[in-house]
Amino acid sequence: MKYKEYELENNKVEYKNSILGKETVIVNGNVVSEKQTLFGASHSFNVNSNQYELVTKREFADTLSVIIILTKNGKFVQKDSVSDKNLLIVVLLSGLFFLWLMSLIIV
Repeated sequence: MKYKEYELENNKVEYKNSILGKETVIVNGNVVSEKQTLFGASHSFNVNSNQYELVTKREFADTLSVIIILTKNGKFVQKDSVSDKNLLIVVLLSGLFFLWLMSLIIV
């Protein structure tokens, strides 16, 4: 699922995340960073001669969202908060699994 798309120096940069926590950063159709995480990660990549870093964090408290922070050459560029439907599904499935497990223990 695509969460965010950026236009950086006339280049298309996409951030995607799967329901299993696989984060992918794609520049002009080429995968430049890929990490497996449920809580967030740091993705470094180059566009032209500039070093970018896209940092993700999961927000569990109120919104079940992904916080995305973008930096260029170590300087802050942009911060976004995107609703995380995948995280909601994982939380619901985990709850159902926990209830099922408890029913086995109690019976």
